[in-house]
Amino acid sequence: MSLFMIETGILDSASSSIGQIASQVSNLASSVSGYDTSCDDGFDFASAKNIIASNLEACVTKVQNTASILNAVSQSHTELQNSLKFEDPAEAAKKNSSTKSTSSQSSYSGGSSSSGGYSGGSGYSSGGGYSGGYYSGESPSSITTTTTTTTTTTTDETPTLITEKPEKVDYDVVEKDDMNEEQKAVLNNEEFEYIENYAMLGERYVVKCDSSLGKIGDILRFTQNDGTVVECVIGATTVGAASKGILHFIVKDKDNIKEKDICKNILTNNNKIENIGNITDEKKSDTSTTGVMSNGLGTSTAKTTGTYVLNGNVLDTTNPVTTGEKYELSDDDLAFLGYVASSEQGSVDGAKLELSLMANLYEENKNNFSSVRDYVENSGWFGSSYGSEYSYPGDEYIAVAKDILVNGNRYLNSNVVEHDYLGDIVYCSTGDVYDTDSYVPGETVLENQWGAKYVFVGFAPNGGDPFGYLIN
Repeated sequence: MSLFMIETGILDSASSSIGQIASQVSNLASSVSGYDTSCDDGFDFASAKNIIASNLEACVTKVQNTASILNAVSQSHTELQNSLKFEDPAEAAKKNSSTKSTSSQSSYSGGSSSSGGYSGGSGYSSGGGYSGGYYSGESPSSITTTTTTTTTTTTDETPTLITEKPEKVDYDVVEKDDMNEEQKAVLNNEEFEYIENYAMLGERYVVKCDSSLGKIGDILRFTQNDGTVVECVIGATTVGAASKGILHFIVKDKDNIKEKDICKNILTNNNKIENIGNITDEKKSDTSTTGVMSNGLGTSTAKTTGTYVLNGNVLDTTNPVTTGEKYELSDDDLAFLGYVASSEQGSVDGAKLELSLMANLYEENKNNFSSVRDYVENSGWFGSSYGSEYSYPGDEYIAVAKDILVNGNRYLNSNVVEHDYLGDIVYCSTGDVYDTDSYVPGETVLENQWGAKYVFVGFAPNGGDPFGYLIN
């Protein structure tokens, strides 16, 4: 049997680029529609304007269809690759001779799937600033010292494809006094918070829509043309023809909305929408750790996550919080990565966080880099100061690098991909940037000079940097 393997990463990249072109053409069509066509000498500029705008909109549709086709080809080919299994010829011969044996098989899984969280690409500017893509992070929440529950995003239900997609995005307020019992079960959830005016339930936006998309508590998964995945929870439903086809993001203050790109483009950049089940059906795993963040902070759609232990607003690195991928690294690799971690954070405990962050960043961008070291040396995220020449960091740092990257013990959950030197931070939502006592884990929103905004989860020990997960 002949086989050919498509480089799906190239298709994903092309689909993403074409999707961005569609968005730009759509913006152009909107601007043309807004032109002032008043004229004194009788020429029908209004008709000309409408024809131009209509042609541009038709172009948008065709470009979006092209992006969707490439995305579908990538997904289908990846599924095909994952389904192929190659049997050892010797084992096949044994089967044919009716000899009892277990065939030796290996499955080939090639390419990169565009369905999933982060679509790849570095997306980072020199010095650690985030410059592209979207990371679906968690919402700020309070800190408790009670037994905690960590939630994964799996349900027993098979995802239902939404064929009649919403056509418009809007914003609305849900008054708690007007909520029914179903709504209260969602909006009174312990993870529910408003972050930058938007209602969030854990890492998901809370929305209101008509019942064709689902019922209250259902999770809607939006897979975008660039591979980004955004999840929303239905917190309220609408009735009547006037509200049909409108996806409302629930906000705290409707008169003070700062529209986010991810909300504005969630429909125009969309590849598919699925209802993946109700939040009440999610499988949960309980832990009995105390003195930790107990509200879902740090949960991830990618893997089961752990919980953080805090000393004030400093992360305790006595024990790992989760496990991750394991890598084969040379002694030279471990020494180099240990050196970078020691230079960034200045202590062994701080290096545990830095090395965990290196793994997180690489795992989001592995389609473009061959190894963790390749990412650290060449992505630009860590600046240009770390070349192949480096100083021996000491046995402790090498041991920590091995434990985290080779053994897979992580001290940060997989969504934490940002930290900054205080001098690079330009905004702190809970106080002065240099007043570190004002930083509240799970609540403080920070912004650096490159435009990256992230929720603070804790400082590295011994005077290290603030770490957090990105928000849009």
